[in-house]
This record gives sequence, C-alpha cells and structure tokens, in this order.
Amino acid sequence: MSASDEKPIGELLAECASRCLALVEKNELDTIPSDEFGGLFATLVRVLAEKAQSGSIPALTSGNTVITATDGAIACTAVLEAAGIELFELSAWQALTDVGSRRRASPAAHSGAK
Repeated sequence: MSASDEKPIGELLAECASRCLALVEKNELDTIPSDEFGGLFATLVRVLAEKAQSGSIPALTSGNTVITATDGAIACTAVLEAAGIELFELSAWQALTDVGSRRRASPAAHSGAK
C-alpha cells in the first residue's frame, strides 16, 4: 500500500477505538489479541507522554466515551506496574512538575496551543 492509499491516522484511531469499544460492549474481549493490544496501548502511552511534554495535552474523552474512575484506576495501576513506578514515586513526580496534568497545566495546554 502506498502512502497515498493509507488512511489518515485520525481515521485509523477512530476506527480502532470504535471497534474495540464495540467488542467491550458485546463482552467479546477474548477476540482482542493481548500481545497486539499491549503493543498498541504502550505506543499510545508513549504518544500521550510526548504530546504532553510538547505542551499539547489531549482530552481523554471523545463523544460519549469517557473514562470511569474504576477504568482509570485499573489502567493507571497497570501502567505504573509496567513502568516499574511506585505510587510514592508518582507523587514525587507530580510534586515537581505539571507535565501530563490537564488540571494543573496552563490554559494554553488545554487548547493544544504551544
């Protein structure tokens, strides 16, 4: 497939999100391959970190899709464990910087402005 035939990344991300959410709603999680999902999730975490460091913190919602408190706690626990970060280390990081925080960041970060 040539570069001109490729779907724009936004379309691919939206399609992936929609298809995964549909599988969650149908309780068909076993059809999502764990290795590929883990690789995608790790890549998305890396992209989020890079965007946050560049001053563009994306909202982690889209349309009717939101992260519940339980989903957030479970995902954060998995990310912290995968990165080998203890909770007290995260607290120290947050005390030193606002990188990655939409609440503590400047208003420009919310809009994606640099």
